[in-house]
Amino acid sequence: MSVPNTIGIATVALMKEGESPTVRPGQHTADAAESAAARPRMRTDGQAALLAAYGILAFAAVGRGTYELIAKFNEAPVAYSLSAFAAMVYCVAVWGIARADRLAVRVARISCSFELVGVLVVGTLTTIDSEAFPAGTVWSYFGRDYGWLPLIVPVLALWWLAKQHPNR
Repeated sequence: MSVPNTIGIATVALMKEGESPTVRPGQHTADAAESAAARPRMRTDGQAALLAAYGILAFAAVGRGTYELIAKFNEAPVAYSLSAFAAMVYCVAVWGIARADRLAVRVARISCSFELVGVLVVGTLTTIDSEAFPAGTVWSYFGRDYGWLPLIVPVLALWWLAKQHPNR
């Protein structure tokens, strides 16, 4: 069901999620697309779960990284910088999954892929040689300090992104 909304001289029909914008006589196509983009979108269960998981990881990693960079940076600069970098990766993933437009989905895929590679590399290094990093990072031992969420969540996110947005 469409409800007309008058914007200047153009009338735009508000539509359900997934419908194309309806262009009325005297209205520019860009106006209709902008109106459709401004509507709030409903979150799917998978999207909400990923946002919650990445939100928790981002909050924890930002706190840990900030503290380590301020209070203990000289002890293990590489490990603590890596934790701060992981926090940025999580924040970018949250943005991409939440926004879910063409650019955001691409950025989220890159972010989640980078996270997965980082977890696998750092996890492998810390498992083989526990002295590889003199202090733990978010990704040490495959994210053990975070309940292995850094290993599990990017796999789920990449699967969800591929399933929900195959053409983006």
